[in-house]
Amino acid sequence: STLTEEELNHLKKMAKQVKKGGVIFHLSPISMVNWGYWNINPKAFKEFYKDWEILEEWAVKKEHTVPLMYDRASIASEVSMYFVARKR
Repeated sequence: STLTEEELNHLKKMAKQVKKGGVIFHLSPISMVNWGYWNINPKAFKEFYKDWEILEEWAVKKEHTVPLMYDRASIASEVSMYFVARKR
């Protein structure tokens, strides 16, 4: 897993609050210096929500959005992501 045990426990608690058919939304920094202590790897959400219907995954830099790529491409600085999934 790309998540620490603490991160995994937080995601489990959030996911437990979503009813079947409900939607969860995450907005997280990918490459933003001085934005909290951690930048979450985009694969972490994809891995954790593998049994959910993934509705949206985008990388965002200011007003520009692009689909998230999961290969080892370089990511510009000051990029965040949003991730939306529906519980099956």
